[in-house]
Amino acid sequence: MLMSTMGTKYFSGGFDQVRADDWRQMLEKNFRTARCPKEFKKDFSVHYLRGEADHWWKIFERGLPAGYVPTWKDFLREFNNKYFPREAMEQLDHEFMELRQGTRTVREYDEEFSCLRMFTMKNFGEQDMIQRFMRGLRADIRTRTSIRGCTSLVELVEEVARLEIELVEEAMALKRAQANVTKGAESQKRTWDNRGAVPVQNCQH
Repeated sequence: MLMSTMGTKYFSGGFDQVRADDWRQMLEKNFRTARCPKEFKKDFSVHYLRGEADHWWKIFERGLPAGYVPTWKDFLREFNNKYFPREAMEQLDHEFMELRQGTRTVREYDEEFSCLRMFTMKNFGEQDMIQRFMRGLRADIRTRTSIRGCTSLVELVEEVARLEIELVEEAMALKRAQANVTKGAESQKRTWDNRGAVPVQNCQH
């Protein structure tokens, strides 16, 4: 199976670690699907470099000892050194630790959480991830959620996503109830106003 038929994209470099990681993971996934032999992986990867990334690799190759042919392992090591510098990784790790749901939906928060957790420099277990996710939830959701008996982050996400829908429905029901109360009070006021009105007598001459 050709890499191009699997939607393999070109990579042009830059400072976006998320985009670089997406490209790297896409390559490795497509290699597995195509059962690509290890000795061809580097050449395929280089083929999909463009712009700054292609320029970077050419400079790297020019600096190699004469006759040395870089391997897939070399490519991965240099790619990681180039596009995942320690300073950037530390920043992403900090963003992960400080991530909060804010105005996002639970699904949007989970998407950002899953993206950043790929870059955390800490060795978190599943329970650690569950607690970290909980800590970032909005208070109205967090206070109504228990992680007791929760064995996976996926399970927690599904639970709080359902809870979020329930909270939205409760808020809408309360809003409708308040609107009905207001409407009823206004209707009753009009009735009393009408009862208190003095009827106009026709003048007889």
